[in-house]
Amino acid sequence: MKLKQEARRSRDEGEEKLSRSFRPNFTAPLNTQVKSSKWQLERVLFALAGTMNLIGLILYIFASEWFLIIVALVGINQVLFATTGFCPASLILRRAGLKGACKW
Repeated sequence: MKLKQEARRSRDEGEEKLSRSFRPNFTAPLNTQVKSSKWQLERVLFALAGTMNLIGLILYIFASEWFLIIVALVGINQVLFATTGFCPASLILRRAGLKGACKW
């Protein structure tokens, strides 16, 4: 009886070691895109910039030419984000809980 228990215990230990050593590595390649139903930070930033540009353009057409300043500021902010990765709206959106797809 004792011999059977010891044999069973050593067999279980051997199977455990074997299963630990042959675990497959399921890391995703680096070039895959994130597939999620939630909007990522970068996507929200582009939507926000496009919306602000349209609002500024509509206000320019119907109200005053001074609203072109909104379009210019949004454009400058987009260039700033593209070159440095810094955007004031991204700081606010990160605090709201959005996560970016980029890891920088």
